[in-house]
Amino acid sequence: MCIYKNMVFVLHKKCNASCAMCCFESNPESVERLDINRIRKYVIESKEISCITDVSFTGGEPFLEYRKLLDLCALAKDCGKRVRTITNGYWAASYNKALDRLSELKENGVVKLTVSHDNYHSKYVETECVNNVLKACNEIGLNCDVSLVKIKNEKIGDLIDKMAEDLNNIPVNIIPCLPVGGASKTFSLDDFDRKVTPGKTRCHYGSSFVVSYDGNIYPCCSQTIFDSVLNVGNFYDINLHSALYKLKNNSALYLLRNECMGDFVLWVKENTDIKIPSKVVNVCELCGLLFSPSNVIKTKKYIDERIGFLLSKRGVYGGSSF
Repeated sequence: MCIYKNMVFVLHKKCNASCAMCCFESNPESVERLDINRIRKYVIESKEISCITDVSFTGGEPFLEYRKLLDLCALAKDCGKRVRTITNGYWAASYNKALDRLSELKENGVVKLTVSHDNYHSKYVETECVNNVLKACNEIGLNCDVSLVKIKNEKIGDLIDKMAEDLNNIPVNIIPCLPVGGASKTFSLDDFDRKVTPGKTRCHYGSSFVVSYDGNIYPCCSQTIFDSVLNVGNFYDINLHSALYKLKNNSALYLLRNECMGDFVLWVKENTDIKIPSKVVNVCELCGLLFSPSNVIKTKKYIDERIGFLLSKRGVYGGSSF
């Protein structure tokens, strides 16, 4: 069974912007990055793994090192993969520049572009640059969407209006801000839009796994995952086949993929001193809480017991928890 289909690389932490809500707290001075030759080995290894259909490159701002990005896109295309990437559009000072660059990316395998633009990015990137990107995507038929992060009660209508003329069937995905990274330092808890009851949530892992800028391999691209213990190793130490094996056979990840969080939350409330809020932003916030370094020792017992039950009833191989 193909569990993970999209392999995501956080190429580096560096960004032209220093957005207040950034989960990585990326900024122009950031130096953390992945070794490009190691990335190439993973991409080449994926050629023989048909389950991996997509390769994605993100950051930071991946367009800061455009030629390296382009080379990696071309390699992934040559390996038979669909390519996705993301940008804040800072580089698109003119429509012609956007058209030239995006045409080149499309020729080298990019099938999807996500543009990050919200009230935080707009402090560093002119909306007109974003509009140039949207126009170019429409012109060449490149699949595109806009990702917009917001906190509770934040007004976003004016910003969307500035993009409206160039959206033309381009979806705008409104992402609720999570209390991690820069956002956890910038905003109060009351600023986060918590509407979800923890016991009624379930992980929507999305079939992507992520190699972070430090090489750690995570089972999803949630903003909260990078502060958790849910990494399965480091890509400098294991090859792609080993990483996929670990992702598939990790007990905690099996539990998250296949069961609702209700019993888990109830057990935590009855057996630990972990404070579960009455409402969370989404299941990702809850997962980040349960699998934080300080809490995981308290939740491991439940995971081991639950996996033991599943082994006896379903014959499921759970592997190691952490």
